Amino acid sequence: MPFMIRNNARYRRYVGHRKELVPRKEGIRYPTREEAEMFLVLAMERTGYDDLYVLREPTSGEHGEGTNCTCSRCKPRRPAMPDIVTLERPREGVALITMSNPDINNHGSWEGVGQLGEALIEAREGGARVSVLASGTPGHWYEHAWLRDLRNTVTGEPTTGTGGGWGVCLQELAKTPVVTIAAVSGDCSGGGAELGWACDLRIAEEQARFGQPEIQIALTTGIGGTSRLARIIGRTATAEMVLDGTPMTAQRIYELGGVNRVVPEGTSVEVALDWASRLADRPAKALATLKQILIDNDDLGLTEALANEQRLFQTVVGTEEAIATMGEIQGRFDAGESVESVYGSPRP
Repeated sequence: MPFMIRNNARYRRYVGHRKELVPRKEGIRYPTREEAEMFLVLAMERTGYDDLYVLREPTSGEHGEGTNCTCSRCKPRRPAMPDIVTLERPREGVALITMSNPDINNHGSWEGVGQLGEALIEAREGGARVSVLASGTPGHWYEHAWLRDLRNTVTGEPTTGTGGGWGVCLQELAKTPVVTIAAVSGDCSGGGAELGWACDLRIAEEQARFGQPEIQIALTTGIGGTSRLARIIGRTATAEMVLDGTPMTAQRIYELGGVNRVVPEGTSVEVALDWASRLADRPAKALATLKQILIDNDDLGLTEALANEQRLFQTVVGTEEAIATMGEIQGRFDAGESVESVYGSPRP
């Protein structure tokens, strides 16, 4: 039976023959369907594609014309592939997004980062006010771009996706009302670390290391490993990271102001979810507006940032929730409660 194995139209990879496209030639043995499907599995293993499939040969009278027929006989058959990224909702208002790609140590394949972007969008559209980013790959949080995909993008060879997921992730992490927490449970580097720098808050386990090794790959940072990081830990420390290219410990990054907390090994997700739950219980309008003030502050000078902060304050102060909450808090003070009793003790 003539056949064609192909992948999504983004890639120009065609194998085998289809009667309408290439006439069968005398003296050539064409593969059986079983052989074709075996080739499909091997191709997927070697290329990492998850969108290769077999198109069946049309049979007269059983389908529509052309190669886009959707009848049961001609419908593409795609082997199931495991998800790299999972989305959970441990409680109302909180999303837990986990990337697990142990075969490449959680390096950012185009497919994996694309799934991560989709999960962030799904979490936001599903009502999450706080999203936690975690890893299911021991020893690694999010590592730099998978170099096979990055190199093949430049050379025009097949990749696992379009690469557009990087921009989607950065937009969702840094430019939407959802508060984002990086639960860094292992080493992170390059583009993976840059996704962490784009989060609002970062919790790192004590054994984790942070690196921007692009200089050692004959590259530069590309999505915030210099520009954003310098605003977080300062120009001098950033210069050390990007010019030398060797990693820093979680403790040093904490001392530089790059992470909020350093926690024992194996506890980052638990701590992050506990914090996310606290934040999700804060007044939603105020939480989202404060995130917007932080976003705007990144791009404004001090005078403009102060004016913008006051403008956004005015959108919140007159709401029913704000008026009611101010009355409640003042009542507690009037009753003799202390500031610590009302607002809580400092976090360790």
